[in-house]
Amino acid sequence: MNLQNNNYNYDYILYQEKEYLDLDKMFNEARRVPKSVYLEYKDEEAVIFKGIKVVRNEDGVQIYNTDHDMYKRVYDIRLFLEYGFEYGVLSFCSEKYQRKLKKIEDAVQGEISKRKNHKRIGFLKTSRETLIQKYNEVTRRIKEIEGR
Repeated sequence: MNLQNNNYNYDYILYQEKEYLDLDKMFNEARRVPKSVYLEYKDEEAVIFKGIKVVRNEDGVQIYNTDHDMYKRVYDIRLFLEYGFEYGVLSFCSEKYQRKLKKIEDAVQGEISKRKNHKRIGFLKTSRETLIQKYNEVTRRIKEIEGR
């Protein structure tokens, strides 16, 4: 069902008989997340948190991943709507960190079995340690939110 209100389109979603947040409420929640950055332009406003940008303008509310030169729109927003903006961002980051850790693991195995470049192996191990710390921080915060 699509609702019109205050010149914004809101997607109000029901899934398995559970009410989800609408996109406007999710945007307002994003503004209240600690360590998020709020940006205001003449025709839109945005919030950035951990590489996820949520934008509200006359077209509605959209979510973007800022990991690339060209921001990619996030279309699977069920977690954002069901559990809130912070939980959605943290889940997104958790999956991203797991993918990056897998790539680093494969790169380390390749270096050990082929080139044996000790400097590169050291760099990969340092990168892995940093990612593990970020992953653990995100996972801890997800558990805090789930425990509420």
